[in-house]
Amino acid sequence: MGLDELKTSWDNSKAESRSQDEILKMTKLKNHPTLNRLRIKFVIETVMLIFFLLVFQDFFDAEKHSTMMNVLLAGAAILYIVNDSYGFYVLKNPIRGNNLKDSAQKFVKDIKILSITSISTALLFSIMVIVYFSSIVSFDSRRWILLGVFTFILVGMFIIMAKDWRGKISKIEEVDRELR
Repeated sequence: MGLDELKTSWDNSKAESRSQDEILKMTKLKNHPTLNRLRIKFVIETVMLIFFLLVFQDFFDAEKHSTMMNVLLAGAAILYIVNDSYGFYVLKNPIRGNNLKDSAQKFVKDIKILSITSISTALLFSIMVIVYFSSIVSFDSRRWILLGVFTFILVGMFIIMAKDWRGKISKIEEVDRELR
């Protein structure tokens, strides 16, 4: 194919050109500080969970626990990693498609779903950690109280986590409204 044919082919292509305003809006959404913080959070969580999976057999006396408990704890950690990886993918590609407005609305919907799955997988992993470590402990009244306090703190952490996600979603919705 000659240079002239290539130029003609390029000129005749139906590639959509984007206005500078549209490109600025896309950049504003993709580089939003909230999304950057979430990306960092997902990477840190994933690295820490992979480290946990590599060492929990040795560090936490896995041989004292049943095979089922080891599998359930590892499964919860893997599910958490999968969710964080999916979250990183969603955040890395906020604009999918040709229509910026529709893409931004879909992104907000994806973030809402991601918030639910993130809280759910974190809750599942936390419950599995509690069950894993309490499965070989004989409980007396002091340990039951300690477990209750720990559970109370955990519930508080998840309430804070839910409020944090709502705040992040509202910031992203604000950018979505600006794109309309």
